[in-house]
Amino acid sequence: MSRSILLAVVGLSLATLLPVQAQNNPLPDPIVKGNFSLDLENWLLAPATGNSPRTRLSMLKPAYDGSNRLFMADLNSPFYVITGDTMTTYADLADVFPNFFDQNRLGTGFHSFAFHPEFETNGKFYTAHTEPDGSGSADFTSAISQSINIQSVIVEWTASDPAAMVFAGSRREIMRIDFHEQVHNVQEIAFNHFVSAGHEDYGLLYICVGDGEAVGGGYPEAGHRLDSTHGTLLRIDPLGTNSANGRYGIPASNPFVSDGDAATLVEIYAWGFRNRHRIFWDSANPDRLFLADIGERNGEEINLIVKGGDYGYSNREGTFVLDPATDPDIVLPLPSNDASFNYVYPVAQYDHDEGRAIAGGIVYR
Repeated sequence: MSRSILLAVVGLSLATLLPVQAQNNPLPDPIVKGNFSLDLENWLLAPATGNSPRTRLSMLKPAYDGSNRLFMADLNSPFYVITGDTMTTYADLADVFPNFFDQNRLGTGFHSFAFHPEFETNGKFYTAHTEPDGSGSADFTSAISQSINIQSVIVEWTASDPAAMVFAGSRREIMRIDFHEQVHNVQEIAFNHFVSAGHEDYGLLYICVGDGEAVGGGYPEAGHRLDSTHGTLLRIDPLGTNSANGRYGIPASNPFVSDGDAATLVEIYAWGFRNRHRIFWDSANPDRLFLADIGERNGEEINLIVKGGDYGYSNREGTFVLDPATDPDIVLPLPSNDASFNYVYPVAQYDHDEGRAIAGGIVYR
């Protein structure tokens, strides 16, 4: 199986919002396409790691350490390092986590990785993978009474030699989250590599936590609350120790640190998402963080993140009302008192006659 490395450039604007009744084509105007084009070519052949599909390549990132190395995750468990036109195995998560769990077509396996901004000297990077329910003691579980099916696990790795092409060193678990379903769990973890030491964001790890398929599973109330990690974007200091489990830190600048409600999770940076698949920063303006959120039945979103912002799901899908208790297949116009809810709406969206399951993007000029 060959693969192509693709830089996706997407130009979207909010479609004109027409007066609508309940419907499943909320944005009838088509996206106006630009004049960009992409020339794709095969580059590297990834080794076969499973039965079908034989590879499940999920993420490609640099180490941001000046080495020009690229690293790539395979959901099936391998972690690759690429130099030039050569790809080798840096580590294999299935070899070191006995309960590592991946299953074709579901949200399982080795999802994401993130190198600390000081990896070149401290050797630290982080991974997110899944394990079956009961594999470990969860730091966060559902805020409602439901059976648990799977756990997302965030692990810190410390390389003895950050320049080595094969990992050797130590590991420690920093966070474990319960989910009801095998989808919409932790999909991406990332650092803002465009800021310098002294910036509020420097060295802080963002964790994209899905809603655990709350609406599809029949418990929409689980995905829109501040006492649960579900449907949130978390921000932590992985080198700190003042969290409840003592394995990471709570940034003092997080928006809910001083909200006065003991039930609020102080790790939350923004909330009200369904399946935030990828986040990405504007390199020319690194205070601008974008999040791609996969919608329920109608809309796909690109959101500009506001600290503490409530993005509305599962009461909103894009710039429309979602009423899961009545019919999650349709959306409704916004009510006249919508401003009173203080929801933050996407900067761009499209509905499902244009495409499905937005993956992410790159800010391009």
